[in-house]
Amino acid sequence: MKPNSGTFTAILSLCSHTGQVDKGWQVFKSMTNEYGLIPKPEHFGCMIDLLGRNGRLDEARKLMEIVPEQSTSVFASLLGACRHHLHSDLGEQVAMKLIELDPSDPTPFVMLSNIYAAGGRWTDAERIRMMINDRRLKKLPGYSLMGVA
Repeated sequence: MKPNSGTFTAILSLCSHTGQVDKGWQVFKSMTNEYGLIPKPEHFGCMIDLLGRNGRLDEARKLMEIVPEQSTSVFASLLGACRHHLHSDLGEQVAMKLIELDPSDPTPFVMLSNIYAAGGRWTDAERIRMMINDRRLKKLPGYSLMGVA
C-alpha cells in the first residue's frame, strides 16, 4: 500500500511531537525520492515545527524560504519556536512577515512583544504593545468548552 499526503502529514507530525529530527528529514525527503509526491505546505509546516521545537531555527528558516505557498500557519509555527528559544532577531523577521500576510491579526504583535519581554527588552515590548493599541487590534481571549454529562 502506497502512502498518501495525509499519511506523510501524520508521520511528520509524530516526528515533530517526539523530537525525531533525523527521522523527520528522512520521511520528508522520501516523499519525493521514493514516492513521487510533492510536499505541500502542511508537510513543510510539520518540518518547520519539528526543527523549531528542537532549536534548529536556522534550518527551519532556510526551509521556510522554499515553502511553495506561504501560509500564516507555517510562519506562526516558526514564530512560536522563536518565542520558545528566545530568538528575537528571527522572531522579528517572522513576525513582520506574518503582519504583512494579515495586518489585522494581533497574534504576531503579541508574540513578538512576549519574545522581547522574555529577553528583558522592555522598551521594545512596550513599543509593540503600543502598536497594538494604535492599530486598535483586539486579541480574542482564549477559552475552553467542557461538556458535562
